Amino acid sequence: MSGFFFSTGDIYEEATHHNAVFVGRDEDGVPRYAHQRGTAGSFRLDVKGSDKAFNFCYRGEGERLFVFEAPIDLLSFLCLFKKEWQKQSYLALGGVGEKALLRFLSDRPNIKTVYLCLDSDQAGSGACSRLAEFVPEGLTVHRLVPLYKDWNEVLQHRAEIADGKYIREAIYGLKEPPQEETVEIIRMSEVDTQTVEWLWEPYIPFGKVTIVQGNPGEGKTTFALRLAAACTTGGTLPRMKSLPPFQVIYQTAEDGLGDTIKPRLMEAEADLDRVLVIDEAKRELTLSDERIEKAITQNGARLIILDPIQAYMGEKTDMNRANEVRPMFRRLADVAERTGCAVILIGHLNKAAGGQSAYLSEDDAMLAAETQYCQMEQELQRYLDTYESTHDYDEYHFDLDDIEHDPYVLISILSALHEGEFTLDEVQGTLQMLFEKQYILTEEVIVETRYRTETDIWTDADGNTHTETYRVPYDYYICNVKLENFNLSHVPVYIMSQEQLSMYATYMSVLGNREDLFGDSPYVDKYITNPPADYDVNPEYLNDEKFAALITEAEKYLGYPYVWGGSNPDTSFDCSGFVSYVLTNSGLVNTGRLGAQGLYNVCTPVSKANAQPGDLIFFVGTYDTPGVSHVGIYVGDGVMIHCGDPIQYTSINSSYWQQHFYAFGRPAY
Repeated sequence: MSGFFFSTGDIYEEATHHNAVFVGRDEDGVPRYAHQRGTAGSFRLDVKGSDKAFNFCYRGEGERLFVFEAPIDLLSFLCLFKKEWQKQSYLALGGVGEKALLRFLSDRPNIKTVYLCLDSDQAGSGACSRLAEFVPEGLTVHRLVPLYKDWNEVLQHRAEIADGKYIREAIYGLKEPPQEETVEIIRMSEVDTQTVEWLWEPYIPFGKVTIVQGNPGEGKTTFALRLAAACTTGGTLPRMKSLPPFQVIYQTAEDGLGDTIKPRLMEAEADLDRVLVIDEAKRELTLSDERIEKAITQNGARLIILDPIQAYMGEKTDMNRANEVRPMFRRLADVAERTGCAVILIGHLNKAAGGQSAYLSEDDAMLAAETQYCQMEQELQRYLDTYESTHDYDEYHFDLDDIEHDPYVLISILSALHEGEFTLDEVQGTLQMLFEKQYILTEEVIVETRYRTETDIWTDADGNTHTETYRVPYDYYICNVKLENFNLSHVPVYIMSQEQLSMYATYMSVLGNREDLFGDSPYVDKYITNPPADYDVNPEYLNDEKFAALITEAEKYLGYPYVWGGSNPDTSFDCSGFVSYVLTNSGLVNTGRLGAQGLYNVCTPVSKANAQPGDLIFFVGTYDTPGVSHVGIYVGDGVMIHCGDPIQYTSINSSYWQQHFYAFGRPAY
């Protein structure tokens, strides 16, 4: 299969280091992208100047496009599924970004169906869900999950797969074209009126499913046990009417029956003979398990409690996918209705919200993830430290950023991507993906032709000695090594949904309520130990109605964390996102979402001497970007409000801000 791509020049062997090179071309066949992959070890590198929008691919005339993370996965897939492969199209993304996919689809209007063939891990699953959203309306998106982690691994184990089933799972309908359908209507005149029977009016009805949700430690389990105890004895809770005692089924996946549940039931004075537990020794229980209905009917139970919901969803069920969760809840609701039993589900809030945000993962998992990321950084540092001793070039030039990250940024990213809670095994793929996005290593070798002088001395037949001097050309190898630390805090905006960005921002704003976890982080000092000081704007300036409206809006977000690319309160802000949002939502000027340079471009320049409260203040060189790099709102008296880290009032007269000052500008108020 690779022979085809060798013949087209899309795969070749790099002469110096014998790396495999994969070429991506545009529709006109012009090379626009090249990726090197070592034939031994894990070396991978995009060639300098490559445009990821034009990644390694094959363009067929058929209507189907198969999408992979890497060229090696694409080729492995073709080796597994050879029949008439040239009819369809195949694309490698060079990771999990959407750039190449969007470009390919824009150039190939013949594509009707997209098959996402990404890795069978958490990162691959998340990327498939995200990429499906980018696919234009009108196209169908399916997912093919490889039997092993990726298609190359499947190919390596092909001989062991006797049945030839290389696909673990085919997931259809990640996205479907909209279809006209007849809406089924129920007329209320045709609905039979029913009387609700209450276990505890107006909170818990019989024959229905009730969900009790809250953050850890808020007493959900205590409430459930006291309710169960009351039901077994005819007792009551506040405003609850007494009922004859009845059987209760209590299922828990978090606490031991003998050491925790029974003692707490005894303390609540429950009739223990009326408290039943479905035995899960041989088979774990799920919400859709037929044993639930059998246990209710066989024992005449009128209440069943499952604590927590998450433990009874089944290991293959993703709680964040409505299409997976809804049928399971529907079946449970049908059981409740048929039996007349009250069903209570205890749920843990996994999403950070407001001041109740907290990391939910075990400390061991979070510390292990941080340790593993540090080990990856140390390995990269060792590679660079020993570069000259492990390579054979004539000259070396190094341009290396520092290798570093903040642990709170890492754990907040992992928590947001994994819905608040993760284990080390679950984040292996995510850690690798983050590392590859944070650290961009470029190794460029330039070959120069140079000359050395050589001398030959020889004797002719007459015994005469001759000397000849001449110049000999040779190749001189210059290696340029560049390491860019993209900054881990800049990564979230490129890999997260709006909801995930919101979670990330909330985690960062309170450091997961775990400032003890990484006490050496500078964020602890900025957010916890020495938070930004209060500042009162000169009341005289607030007599200006426009400025007052501007400051009123801006001060709503004091203390919000800096989030690269953030542009609204849900995701938090970066500097330009904050200023753009405040200008627009104060009702003064609708700028839309502009960057710092864009905001400068729509302002009228103002001298320092004529700067007024409400003007914008611009800076350059605060990070590596051309033009204006930072913007704040000037509030007079040498002070600005800006999205630093976090949003705060800051003096512009410090040596740092004076060094980077560029200009004042006045929006069109």
